[in-house]
Amino acid sequence: MAEEVNFIINTKVEISWSDGYYKSNIEDVRENYIAISIPTKEGQYIPLRVGEQLEVFYYPNNEDIYKFSSIVLGREVDRIPMILLGMPSSIMKVQRRKFVRVPIVCDINCSIIDKALINKDYTVEANRSKETLKATLLDLSGGGMRVRFNKDIKLKEIIVSYIPIDSDEIVIMGEVVRVDKDKDSKCICGINFMGLTEKTRDKIIRFIFQLMRSQMRKV
Repeated sequence: MAEEVNFIINTKVEISWSDGYYKSNIEDVRENYIAISIPTKEGQYIPLRVGEQLEVFYYPNNEDIYKFSSIVLGREVDRIPMILLGMPSSIMKVQRRKFVRVPIVCDINCSIIDKALINKDYTVEANRSKETLKATLLDLSGGGMRVRFNKDIKLKEIIVSYIPIDSDEIVIMGEVVRVDKDKDSKCICGINFMGLTEKTRDKIIRFIFQLMRSQMRKV
């Protein structure tokens, strides 16, 4: 559901990138763009180019999280260097429990699905008969995941993934919303889930929190 949101100077945003989330702040708001500080993560900067499409998370306060897509319009220097992002056409509110994301590296099987074959309930008949791609799951949340593929994947392609959770396997459909290349020229794809039932989402979230507790014990 699209939301009406006012952008506020000096509030936090994060940019989703192939290796995680880069922090930034809103420095200026104009009619056609939002100016943000250079996004950073552990002292590293993103090499943003004009025309680059970004997935942005916006934190107007301590309670709410919003997500939107935007395009880099250019750079500007006032007091500090800034990135100019196009004003988004739509903004979605994110439930915090869907947003929790945990690193997990495991092998999964995926299939690229023709949109014309997708049923209204987001199922695909005989989808196991499609070409199976070997891929690596990199992180997982209740709303999406990052996956590394050995072949080129395009934006907006529909991916069905078979993910092992505990002693079970869940089948998830999602749309590719971001594509980057790692140092080995493999595709790192951000995938947003489609048609996920609450039962399946709850199963994913329980699994995520199990992983988080396990990782905390190892620290």
